[in-house]
Amino acid sequence: NKHTVTVNKGTGISSTSGSNTYSYGSLVTISATPASGYKFSSWTVNSGGVTLSPNTTTSPATFTMPDNGVIITANGVVDCSTQTCDCSATVHPTTTTGCKMADGRTWILGNNGNSITWNDMFTGATNQNNHDATVKSGICPTGYSAPKITDFDTLIRAYGGTAASNYRNGYGENTGALYSVLGYSNGYRDYWSSTETDSNYAYYLGVDRSYSDSVHSSRKTGSCYVLCYK
Repeated sequence: NKHTVTVNKGTGISSTSGSNTYSYGSLVTISATPASGYKFSSWTVNSGGVTLSPNTTTSPATFTMPDNGVIITANGVVDCSTQTCDCSATVHPTTTTGCKMADGRTWILGNNGNSITWNDMFTGATNQNNHDATVKSGICPTGYSAPKITDFDTLIRAYGGTAASNYRNGYGENTGALYSVLGYSNGYRDYWSSTETDSNYAYYLGVDRSYSDSVHSSRKTGSCYVLCYK
């Protein structure tokens, strides 16, 4: 018995192979080539009830031809390693790939993804009150800058947050969108900004998924991560 296999192109796929007529019980191999700026994501078995090997997220893949026709679709997703993606709950700043947040800037995780203390982050700083301190070279990747409080102001407002008052404490990020981008499975991370000339302090952006008003900036002496922007 022979039946037809149809391999369709989904979003981000430029071509597929494997569409043909096959005998029942034969081994069928299918593959997909992503379009420029995309990468292969998954297979969708639209009809035919076949099981793909090794899995539905690998190309090429194989299956045993059943005694009926088969329709499968190849799916692609934007390749964030080759272009700037919009940040989301699954696409967030990493050490190698930045993503565009709602403020229109591209943000990336600095210091090779390692947390850092205030004293280690700045040059010329003997204590946290030293407003002459500057961010050490290499903390942010080439082309990126360490944000000041005003940059965090802009970012938080872009996600529906409100401006802070005394000592820049108590930012309210009302929509939850920003900490869904920056939040991690361990609950929260703190991110440094650089020093502000009018406040003489280093600040941090705290991201905690447990509270509705969890995104805030304030003075801190402990260890934090670094977000950089361009």
